[in-house]
Amino acid sequence: MLSGSLISVDDLIKRFGTNEIQRLSKNNSDTVQAAIDDATAEAKSYLSAARFDKLPEKPPVVLQIKVCDIARWYLYENGVTEIVEKRYHAAINWLKQVQKNPSMLGFELGNEVQEANNARFVVMPNVLEDWKDAEDGKF
Repeated sequence: MLSGSLISVDDLIKRFGTNEIQRLSKNNSDTVQAAIDDATAEAKSYLSAARFDKLPEKPPVVLQIKVCDIARWYLYENGVTEIVEKRYHAAINWLKQVQKNPSMLGFELGNEVQEANNARFVVMPNVLEDWKDAEDGKF
């Protein structure tokens, strides 16, 4: 399971400025930390689905940018501006692409996961295609 935060308060300030972060949080550090925690949890749900169980000690900058956009969206609550909304949706779409192509993060998955991803397998449907065959006892 992925652990630790992907961004810090300093990352948010670096990207959006002290004034915006203070204004949005009403100078409440708990509010900022809650937005960071929520954004990190949301991003990690996508990374876990992409079969990441561990990230480098310093997350890739591109991931940090996307998580900052998500945290900013959380800070805005109900007063989200158009650009904040667009950046949030762009971040989520990017995370969905990472699920399909984990190498977008710039490092390799663990060998065990790579082997599982490269394995060839067949998926059989668990529902009969034609139920009339089941009724006739021909399945």
